Amino acid sequence: MPPPHTLPKLEGVTNFRELGGIPTRDGRSVKWRRIFRSGHWGGATESDLALMRELQIGRVFDFRSDLDLGHDGHDRLPEGVDHVRLPTTDPAMAGDLRKLIRDSGRKALHEIFGNGGAQRFMTEHAAKLVTDRADVYRNFLLGMAEPDSPPVLFHCSAGKDRAGWAGSCVLLALGVDEHEVIEHYLLSNVHFEAATQGESQIPAEITELLRPLWGVRVEYVQASIEAALAKHGSIDGYLREGLGLREAELEQLRANWLE
Repeated sequence: MPPPHTLPKLEGVTNFRELGGIPTRDGRSVKWRRIFRSGHWGGATESDLALMRELQIGRVFDFRSDLDLGHDGHDRLPEGVDHVRLPTTDPAMAGDLRKLIRDSGRKALHEIFGNGGAQRFMTEHAAKLVTDRADVYRNFLLGMAEPDSPPVLFHCSAGKDRAGWAGSCVLLALGVDEHEVIEHYLLSNVHFEAATQGESQIPAEITELLRPLWGVRVEYVQASIEAALAKHGSIDGYLREGLGLREAELEQLRANWLE
């Protein structure tokens, strides 16, 4: 198995990486080779499945909606992997953005997403992941807090928005400092290949217009964190009041994933 800093690139799955090695405020760190994240596994190859088996990933959390499944296909996973669906709509795909882009003309797209509209769209929806979807992220963290958990992977379609807040949530719950959380979030700009989401089929002018949707920005994750603080006063308040997590569950989460 390759060392932690050389996790292989997958053939049919984008944005694949792990959370191992990220330090916490109390001097611990996230265990290596235990928590992974990615885009969807609808196009996973046999080589990708072999690596999942090698990494002993035993549970996959899937944040995609039924609409996403129609576009992406169902995950291809090794036999015996526990597939946990936590469906929620994608901020970058609300109302089926793929169809909107395909069916709308140049003028309409400029009216919707021009003059900073695409960035505002993503920023507003990043906040809604916190304010409107507490049940999804509560169930995710409860799943992560189950004792004797195998290595896990979580994903949405692109692995950057819904999975982005999932990654931020678990890191914040583990006691990771906010600047480390943001740094990890921004790695989607390195690992995500927009061509896998159909960008290569879109005219260059429209691609540039929609570029804020293909990547992640500091403003997006800050909007999520600020929404949690505005509503609950602190990240601890968000975890305990917003998501309803108990101290025992938070302690088990840290026991599972920190060293």
